[in-house]
Amino acid sequence: MYPISHVSDNKKQKQSKRRKKMNTAYQILEQRFNEKNTLEHIIALIDLDGQLNAPAAAANGRGEQKTLLELKIHAILTSPDWDEIFDKLESAADLDVWQTANVRKAKEEVAEASVLPAELVEQLAKARNDSVAVWFNARKENDFDSFRPHLERLVDLQRQAAVLKNPQNPYDAMLDSYESGMTQDFINPLFDDLKSFLPNFIDDIRSRAPRQTAEYENTLSVDEQIAFCKELMNRMGFDFGRGRMDVSSTAFCTTLGKDDIRIVSHFSRQNPMEGIAAVMHETGHALYEMHLPYAYMNQPVGQQRGMAMHESQSLLMEIGVLHSTGYLNWLAKRLGEKPETMRAKVQSVQPSLIRIYADEVTYPLHIVLRYELEKAMIAGDLQVKDLPAAWNDKMNSYLGVVPESNAKGCLQDIHWADGNFGYFPDYTLGAVAAAQFLRAAENAVPDIPERLGQGDFAPLNKWLTDNIRTQASLRPFNDAVLFATRQRLTTESFKELLKSRYLP
Repeated sequence: MYPISHVSDNKKQKQSKRRKKMNTAYQILEQRFNEKNTLEHIIALIDLDGQLNAPAAAANGRGEQKTLLELKIHAILTSPDWDEIFDKLESAADLDVWQTANVRKAKEEVAEASVLPAELVEQLAKARNDSVAVWFNARKENDFDSFRPHLERLVDLQRQAAVLKNPQNPYDAMLDSYESGMTQDFINPLFDDLKSFLPNFIDDIRSRAPRQTAEYENTLSVDEQIAFCKELMNRMGFDFGRGRMDVSSTAFCTTLGKDDIRIVSHFSRQNPMEGIAAVMHETGHALYEMHLPYAYMNQPVGQQRGMAMHESQSLLMEIGVLHSTGYLNWLAKRLGEKPETMRAKVQSVQPSLIRIYADEVTYPLHIVLRYELEKAMIAGDLQVKDLPAAWNDKMNSYLGVVPESNAKGCLQDIHWADGNFGYFPDYTLGAVAAAQFLRAAENAVPDIPERLGQGDFAPLNKWLTDNIRTQASLRPFNDAVLFATRQRLTTESFKELLKSRYLP
């Protein structure tokens, strides 16, 4: 028998060796995901340049660049020694809660990538690039037939990938790609409830409050709108030392690195509220990215929770704040407009053809329509050639309007052209979550509405940062909602918010 001191020293040596192995394994994990996310930021930079500056003929070259980068990312995630690394980390006793969550998220990403052969990854990258290039012109020319073979190709390839990830339920694999853990079983009851509630609610609004028309008393040039929106962004907490805003014909937010968050927005001289709404929406996205935990920003746990959570942060600003009475009154005063004019511009409910211009009440039905159609395409129950007719039938059924062209129908969104099946539901999940977050924030900090009525975002920002932004991907989506609001996600806050605004 060894002396007690010798046994103790030997045990310490073994623990030290085990900790060193764990630290080495964890450092490898961190290094690889830092490289992976850096490559993704380069892809985002290529995409941004394509939107803002690149000549049309550069599309093929960009596609080759992105394909190469995506294959490098795939190689990182399918390295043959991942099982060994995770085995070492499985028994590690000195990982803190963030490191443990980081390992869990890393395993999810590795598992998803490991079932996809590199050949399929390459085919998808090329097909998406070709499809988007054709889609831009097809929408412009209202030419569904030219786009159809590309969409058929993408449906087939994405179905193949989804089957490899989840043979029993391929569409759930697509949902999981945009909000980890999301399933149809979770979405269906929420969407069914909205499908039941919204049509009668829309009819009640339109019967009690005929559509208002109001004209602005003052006109702002695009340059004046840009300057005003930058002031709004400052008030909202946007850090121009870590981000910037550019102007294009569309609106989006993209992250190019820890300290490089970009906003792109569009502006209309005829309707300044279009630009204001777009900027507040994208600033909501940007604030989420800017307040993710800095030390983990290039790690799985430090990434945004998913697109449902991301959309909740943008919609909370665009819909929750911008449409609120106090903030609208403040905005009207700043713009020299009547409050009733501002309300008429943002709170007019009218079924329409184009999703991105839909009001907050009818918007969810646009999403339900797309959710049902893409599920049917992936399941093989709807052929791509029949998509225009199916689209028009559902538009008529849900919203009572029918597009006169495919450009204003099934060609209006870029999502399917880019192979993003499973993304659309996150818009409405985000809207529902945003309403629940706003209610929880106001319950916790009762002076938030008053402060927003003064153009002051500080109390709301603090609550969002403490309860959502800095939590990143520490918890699964449902648990993240529960952490922030002390209840699971339901449609109740969303419905109550709409009732308070439109049928008080």
